[in-house]
Amino acid sequence: MTVAPASPDAAPGAVGFDAVIGQGPAAEALRRAVANDEVGHAFLLVGPPGVGQQHLVRALAAGLNCPMLGDDGRPCGTCSACVRIGRGSHPAVVTFAPVGVNHLVEPVRNVWIPTASRTLVDGTRRVIHVVAADRMNEAAQNAFLKVLEEPPASTVWVLDATTTDPLLDTIVSRCRRVDLRAWGRADLRTHAESLGVDDQEVLRVLVRASQGSPTRLAGFVNDLWEWSCPACEQVVRLHGVPTARPPTHCTNRKCDSVKAGEPAPLARRAVDETARHRHLTVVARFASQGAAAVGRVAREVTDWASARAGAVAAEHEAEKARLADSAGVEAFTKLPKGVKTPVEQRHKREVRQANVEAVTAFLDDFGSSLRDLVTMAAGGDADDLVNLDMAAQLRDDARLVPASAALGAMSELAAARESVLVHSGQPQLQVEAVLMPIFVQVFRTQHHATTSSQT
Repeated sequence: MTVAPASPDAAPGAVGFDAVIGQGPAAEALRRAVANDEVGHAFLLVGPPGVGQQHLVRALAAGLNCPMLGDDGRPCGTCSACVRIGRGSHPAVVTFAPVGVNHLVEPVRNVWIPTASRTLVDGTRRVIHVVAADRMNEAAQNAFLKVLEEPPASTVWVLDATTTDPLLDTIVSRCRRVDLRAWGRADLRTHAESLGVDDQEVLRVLVRASQGSPTRLAGFVNDLWEWSCPACEQVVRLHGVPTARPPTHCTNRKCDSVKAGEPAPLARRAVDETARHRHLTVVARFASQGAAAVGRVAREVTDWASARAGAVAAEHEAEKARLADSAGVEAFTKLPKGVKTPVEQRHKREVRQANVEAVTAFLDDFGSSLRDLVTMAAGGDADDLVNLDMAAQLRDDARLVPASAALGAMSELAAARESVLVHSGQPQLQVEAVLMPIFVQVFRTQHHATTSSQT
């Protein structure tokens, strides 16, 4: 039983162009490039984040390093190289993600370029994946441009970007562009089923609500259930966030087996209220709780984000302990700096990413409810909504928030996302800034209704 289904773009497993879900044209373009020996020095993947970039990178790496590659450019998927690439443990695949807000010039000069130039001792060609390449600052781009102008023969760069606007034209022109797309509903439905969702109405709701993002879909699935020990009832996962480690003792004999290193038996049950449900009932809370609800909702969002980041940090501590143990030292701090620093930088990035992703998940959910309010104001019916299961609630909300106010708030969402993602803005302040105009509109509507009834 899987307690925490991973993001589909990060999960290890089958490797190969046919295994890439939701990006058939992109996978086919890369396969043909491999088959025809037309793989250049750099690709630029342009599209929404988390829709298959990592799987495409691994498929390309397998195609370039598989010793039993077919004439059609398809890797065998079973050799040592393919298996390790699928697991993410082959040295021919290197990933660079921003440690903080942006990719800075120092890592480009001191890490990226030396890595690209280093002799590859295991494999044929190195594939370097630059995550969020559109977040390279200008100095980093200028430094990176030099290695693109004189690329090492054994290295293929794969840049992924949501948009090419921040990138220098000289970088874009030196890359072969491959466009990615949001997932279709059929692929999302299949993926939801693979994650354990078998209720057809729940499938329909979550596929629509995910709006083409497998990452959002996986988050919704994680959010559906509470996991706990069936004997001591200790909850270990709620709203997609680990709340405790699996129990190490209780009155259940099977739970005692955890002491011997065996997995804890866990029970899964549906929760009455998911995080998504909380995010979609904000207007109703404003109507019933008044101005205090603005601060309460913002704090709930940031607390939820902190809990998710804290769970990631706890996993990091366990990883540090394993690394120290495997190296035969008493603590992670005793490891050489060259070993510690990359791990610490990755951990820092992953904790921040978990926090940011939670805040942006709220903004996405709240934004989808605002979109639905506009849809209803335009005369749309329930089948036109993003949030199919919230039609009754949205009809009530539409009486409190006119389309003009919803559209205004939607325009603020983009600024809030950019502030949180790019400028490290304070999440609670950004959430409050988005919520306050909607609360003001709810207050005005209620006040007007009260005044009208009195006259």
